[in-house]
Amino acid sequence: MKQHNSHRIFKGGINAIVLSVALLILGGVGLVFVRNSHAIRYPSALIIGAALFLIFRNRNPSRIPEYNRRIGKVALATFFVILAMVVHQYYTAGFWRTDRVFHLTFLLYVVAGTYAFVRPNPRSVLPVIAIAGFANRAMGYFASEKYVGVDIYSHSEWASSIATEGSLEPLFTSKYYYAPLYHIQSSIGELILGVPTKTAIAMAVMVSVTFVPLLGIYVLTSRFWGSRIGLFAGLLYIASDQAIQWGVHLIPTSLGIVFFTIVLLSIFAYILSGDKRQFGILAATLGALVLTHQISLFVSIVAVVAITGAVVIYQMRITMQSATIGLVSGFVAFLDFVTTRFGGPQGEASFLDIVLGNVASSVLTAGTETQPEVYDPSISPGRATVMSNMHYLGPSLLLVLAIVGALYWLHSRRDSNNTLVAFSIGICVTVLFGFTLVLPMVGTRDLLPGRWWGFLYIGLAIFAAPGLIYLSSRVRFSGDQMGPHLATVLVLLLLIVALMTGAPNASQDNPYMDDSVGAERLGVTEQEVAITEHTENVRTEEIQVESDFRFPYYYQTETVQMDHSNPNSIASGTPKLILNRAYMSKHQAQYFVSIGEDQRRVPGGVPIDQLPPDYRSTVYDNGRDTLLWVSR
Repeated sequence: MKQHNSHRIFKGGINAIVLSVALLILGGVGLVFVRNSHAIRYPSALIIGAALFLIFRNRNPSRIPEYNRRIGKVALATFFVILAMVVHQYYTAGFWRTDRVFHLTFLLYVVAGTYAFVRPNPRSVLPVIAIAGFANRAMGYFASEKYVGVDIYSHSEWASSIATEGSLEPLFTSKYYYAPLYHIQSSIGELILGVPTKTAIAMAVMVSVTFVPLLGIYVLTSRFWGSRIGLFAGLLYIASDQAIQWGVHLIPTSLGIVFFTIVLLSIFAYILSGDKRQFGILAATLGALVLTHQISLFVSIVAVVAITGAVVIYQMRITMQSATIGLVSGFVAFLDFVTTRFGGPQGEASFLDIVLGNVASSVLTAGTETQPEVYDPSISPGRATVMSNMHYLGPSLLLVLAIVGALYWLHSRRDSNNTLVAFSIGICVTVLFGFTLVLPMVGTRDLLPGRWWGFLYIGLAIFAAPGLIYLSSRVRFSGDQMGPHLATVLVLLLLIVALMTGAPNASQDNPYMDDSVGAERLGVTEQEVAITEHTENVRTEEIQVESDFRFPYYYQTETVQMDHSNPNSIASGTPKLILNRAYMSKHQAQYFVSIGEDQRRVPGGVPIDQLPPDYRSTVYDNGRDTLLWVSR
């Protein structure tokens, strides 16, 4: 490994104390100017993270024993007992994730953390963490009779059509004609394994998006911090809400996260070793991203440029290595963006014309009239005002730990390469945060900021793991006993796991935290499939079928509409069938309300029960869901 000598400005490392003070000031300024009640947690996290580091920095660290084989054996046995319990509970609940299933899943992650702490052997612990993560994702994915999510319906249909027709013709009118890797991979799995499309996608994508980031994060973190912190970095990511979301809602973004992890590994390996084979892996992975997902490629290019720029700043000179990385990544991005056309080969506008053009236009025309909005990692567009503060605590805690870990990493000043990596990851995370939070504030979402969090969390987890161990080691205990340190770590881990794994976007099949109207259920039950099958038998082309806003993604229906404060207007127009699933009475269900010429999508439950009895009659009832004939 070659040493990268820093510029004289950085001789002796980067002063973490000065940086902490800067973060405190920045956080204070943020608290003064940020008015969004949900976005305020970002400056709050800066203040809390920096303050924790400053408070504990002068404390002598307690020695944490390396191994405890007895506790390790008990933890491993307990893990498999809980795994058997959670699978049994999932089965007896009809392959549905109930609260009890979630509680056992929380324990599964915590016991995996216990095993990682007391016996940090990657050969035995990595499989345990991977099993916990895969079991959680598989239960969420297969809980739904169809899929969990929205975009996956079109992607799965394309994959199935490619398997049937044996060509890319189903993608001919889509931008994914230029990025068909996900669909080809899924269709090949369907053909070779002889399984349904849903199972093929799980085997082709879920497996890779679970194991590759876990292994990549461990390899990168343990290289500088040892196996225990490396294992915790992987665990923190695997148990996080965004990682779970893209491990259940399996779309090209999921595959993009896999390649993004490889990009991070290869660019740091190339920077630190100069091995040209690593540069070859980097270039090949960027090429794979070209064939996978345009937004994932853009995120990766931003990360590569940020890391390369950090190296240039750290050395205060542009090396041939940095120039090569910059030129190749820039060429790949430009070639893809001008080649990819919306609407497929027959489309006229390129990705560069539409997306980046809209972004540039939004930035240049942003002013005081621009509606400020901040995109949050635990919400989707339009849901910021309908999520409770509880949903933000998990990501906020991860961010606080990441700030503590980043400052601790820089403060440790072990060698030049170590500081370079910490500085580069810090710059990368900061730049990704900038794109994710700032661009929506100037009125543009063309770069899909909600997709960026699954990538950004990788850097946060790498920083958060040393932050977690740092805080644990600064808590004073008498002697060198494992127990008190383990208890401290597990309390923090349990908080993170419960708040992240139970977050709405990590449990979209059946949200565990379902108190707010933004916690939509995107899973489809067996009874709902049964009512669609009955509806198919009685519907005709002349009869309109309606349901809540989300159901058209699963079955061909229209969304219920009504005039403001007039539920009777639901029955206006021609007679119709309303697929009245039980979920429509929940406060998360959405429908359209007309106010004059304006039409708004609103949550709060569809007021079907307020229709007069003579306006509706029951055609089908399975005990939970009903099919109603509605007419005036």
